Amino acid sequence: MLFRSRVFVVPNAVDMRFLAPIVSPEVARTALGLQSGFWIGTVTSVNEHEGLETAVDAAAILRSRGLDARMLVVGEGPALAALRLRAESAGVPLVTPGRVPFADVREYYDALDVFVLPRKDTRLGRRVTALKPLEAQARGVPVVGSEDRKST
Repeated sequence: MLFRSRVFVVPNAVDMRFLAPIVSPEVARTALGLQSGFWIGTVTSVNEHEGLETAVDAAAILRSRGLDARMLVVGEGPALAALRLRAESAGVPLVTPGRVPFADVREYYDALDVFVLPRKDTRLGRRVTALKPLEAQARGVPVVGSEDRKST
């Protein structure tokens, strides 16, 4: 009981339902109507500071190296139209189902091979902890982030 005083509940963390049994990516993709391939993606509000164009560029590099990389972006926001255009011009298949009910979102995490967090280095990004990568980790999905260095 030595550590009991050092353990506390973080109220803004991962919902316990994310610890439910994990579905294989293949089963999740079939249920969602997604093609086979190597799926990278995120669940987010699609804003410019999220840096999702970096993920599109990374998927394009993977495709140029022979990997059937595809993107899944669950969410909506003001940067979604520009993201779709960038993916189209880069030749990256992009699926954007919009917002999904909380009860269904775990299946989208399960469909991913890699969860991406390409956030830009902004004041907001430094002050607000991204919880979605923690949800991805709770589902057993590897998380890859990028480093955006400000030029000085």
